[in-house]
Amino acid sequence: MCALAIGSNPTKVLIEEQSKTAGSKYTVNCLSCAPRKKDEHRTLFITEYCRVVFREDVQPFFARIVIFPEEHFSHLLTAEEENPTRKITIQKVLNDIYDCRYIFKIAYKTLFSLSRVNWVEAGNLNKDENGLQNYQEGYHHSHYHFVPRFANPVNWRGQQFVDSKFAEGLSINSNHYTDEEKVKLSKEQIIQLKEDVQLHLVKNQLVSWEWIARSMPSKAVIEAHEAIIKQKADAAKSKATAANSVATASSL
Repeated sequence: MCALAIGSNPTKVLIEEQSKTAGSKYTVNCLSCAPRKKDEHRTLFITEYCRVVFREDVQPFFARIVIFPEEHFSHLLTAEEENPTRKITIQKVLNDIYDCRYIFKIAYKTLFSLSRVNWVEAGNLNKDENGLQNYQEGYHHSHYHFVPRFANPVNWRGQQFVDSKFAEGLSINSNHYTDEEKVKLSKEQIIQLKEDVQLHLVKNQLVSWEWIARSMPSKAVIEAHEAIIKQKADAAKSKATAANSVATASSL
């Protein structure tokens, strides 16, 4: 892992690199394909094969996450059958997705006292460049919703969030909830939530730093990573010094 210099823009570099292969990797009209600059504030990290973002619209679930394969797959779970030559790539994509699910189960238990997770594969309803639902295959981008569920209220930065239908199963349709039951976070709050979650991931070394570095982390997150690097370097130096002292004493 390498420290990211403060002020650099890894997401911009990543987008530029990916644009070179857009013809083979992305479907041009699919809004879910390439990372968009307007999504930087809600992007938690980007693995080799997936992009992990907060769902930020007004909806019923606090800290809900969406995991998008970076490559366009209309139906990820059947993609191998449709194209057997892509078997290895498809398996790596799925491995990343399920690794992400595990990472957030661990992190959210500590951060928010997670009770359960509802796990949803979606992609059948996607909007086109005009903001309209489009049912053509080119707009179907398979993705996964990590929906955290909480038996008890979640208290975060002076606000309380209640999972009002925790005991009633899952409905991701916002129309089934009243306005009072929905989570309303501003862009600034999403940025703060991103920082809080990333700090936990970094300090507990739950993900690769390279993943975090691709998501425009805040100064606090970068400094937390650099502090860990320094701690490791200091520990290694102390260990080497102790070993040298023992060797010197033995030679006397």
